[in-house]
Amino acid sequence: MILRRLRGIAGTALLWAIPWSLILALGGSLTALIMGVRVSPLRVFVEGLRTGFFWGLAAGALFGSALMLAEQKRGFEGLKRWRAVLFGAVAGVWFPALVGLAFGPGVARDLMAAWPAWVGAGLIGAVSGLSTVALANRGSSTLPGSPEPTRMLPVGDDP
Repeated sequence: MILRRLRGIAGTALLWAIPWSLILALGGSLTALIMGVRVSPLRVFVEGLRTGFFWGLAAGALFGSALMLAEQKRGFEGLKRWRAVLFGAVAGVWFPALVGLAFGPGVARDLMAAWPAWVGAGLIGAVSGLSTVALANRGSSTLPGSPEPTRMLPVGDDP
């Protein structure tokens, strides 16, 4: 049962990592072009891919873990959309919040000045959370041969 849970968290993390990497790479490249930054556009794109992948991976893992803990006995079909959006938004902004706390008031002040990035990360997280739950509802409401809907956390023995 624990392997199923870990596999679900890993799948959610990968599902989040791919779009986050593309969004950060394209957004970073566009920002660098608009601001006239003297860095190779390819380097900005590659750094955006790498940063976005790991940020999305961590945010997806946090989302999957929080969802699994909070919704233990309910199936995906019973999950309210606003809860998926809330969990996703929180998972999206946890990284800049942690950086601000870890590096003290100076960095926190700079991070607060970058509120558009926080809003963007929260929106990407909210959309990612809603999309994850929608995909789960669409693909696994009932497994073949299963008499009841699939649960986020299996109750009792594994099939």
